[in-house]
Amino acid sequence: MPSFHESRTVRRASADMFELVADFERYPEFAPFCVAAKIRRRWTEPSGVEIVIADMEVGYGSIRARFATRDRLDREKAAISIVSIDGPFRFFESQWSFRDLAQGGSRIAFSTRYQFSNPAFDIVLAPVFSRVVAGLTRAFEKRAAQLDAVERVPMDRPAPP
Repeated sequence: MPSFHESRTVRRASADMFELVADFERYPEFAPFCVAAKIRRRWTEPSGVEIVIADMEVGYGSIRARFATRDRLDREKAAISIVSIDGPFRFFESQWSFRDLAQGGSRIAFSTRYQFSNPAFDIVLAPVFSRVVAGLTRAFEKRAAQLDAVERVPMDRPAPP
């Protein structure tokens, strides 16, 4: 079963990074190969954990894969858990964790394991999906840097080209 794990140190606080990852509907703006993302349903459990049912579409050229996930956003534990509930996977789970660092910034960690439900999907989708997974933490790090640059621009002056 393919798996992937990566952690990175970023300049933003862990709570900020948590919110970037939790903002699923913005993924098409910056996440590699993410074509579409939509929240189908959202609610908060009595424990305060937010649950999101999301539809995602990833693609590369003419190759597309759509799937739905059940996402558990636990702000108190600074963790996001994602499992597939529909789509081309027999098994799919991802974990994000966020930890502030004493010197500032935070450490984000991402891991995933997945298996496609059909051997044909392994041939067609696996190369695309492995690229998606491998680029995720870098995409969020880059997105955070872009937001840092935008937030530093004084409101009375236009942003540089």
